[in-house]
Amino acid sequence: RFRSQIENRTKVPILAEIAFQPNKTNLPIVVEEGKRTLVAEEFRELRTNLSYITFNIKDRSKVILITSSIPNEGKSFVAINTSISLCLTGSKVVLLEFDLRKPKISKELGISRNPGLSTFFIGKSTPEEIVLPHPHIPNFSIIPSGPIPPNPAELLSLDRLTQIIDTLVSTHDLVLVDCPPVLPVSDALLLSRVVDGMLVVASANTTSAGQLSRTYELLRQVHAPLLGTIL
Repeated sequence: RFRSQIENRTKVPILAEIAFQPNKTNLPIVVEEGKRTLVAEEFRELRTNLSYITFNIKDRSKVILITSSIPNEGKSFVAINTSISLCLTGSKVVLLEFDLRKPKISKELGISRNPGLSTFFIGKSTPEEIVLPHPHIPNFSIIPSGPIPPNPAELLSLDRLTQIIDTLVSTHDLVLVDCPPVLPVSDALLLSRVVDGMLVVASANTTSAGQLSRTYELLRQVHAPLLGTIL
């Protein structure tokens, strides 16, 4: 429930605390230009903290992965609004819907899921065909998951994973990756080798201390580039 519980157990900094705010419109976007609500300001704080800790990452576009311990912790919500917050500074941002088993981002943003990452991985789509500019938000693009594949973990081990990341790095300022939770599946561990930093979302009254500790233990075992926790 408290940031001190996380910092004492994981020894990982908390980059932001995002308040729960009921949304009457049921839309996932809470960050807009000129919007000054509490939660919008908290995403701006996250953006500022990210800019400080990623300053020394290699001299190229940054690739940041967002994950969590278990489902339903708000990971996709954080990924969408962090991406938009970064776009508002003029950065060209692309958000990858890498939760190939239970994709949420394409549905919440009202975009078609096909073609997407899964069709690219099996050679049926090119990178240019799967990058979809958002119709209303400048500098913001999305790559949807594509049709749900029978073998997500096997797809992530292909050379095409490195190919798509390298292509996006050459055309965008920031690449954000929405990834499945760490404890149920191994996708985040596999993706850790192609990203520059990882953020872990924890939800008050949902994530247990033991789950979060185990998540960081697994990520450290694969030498994942940990940046911090979002509560």
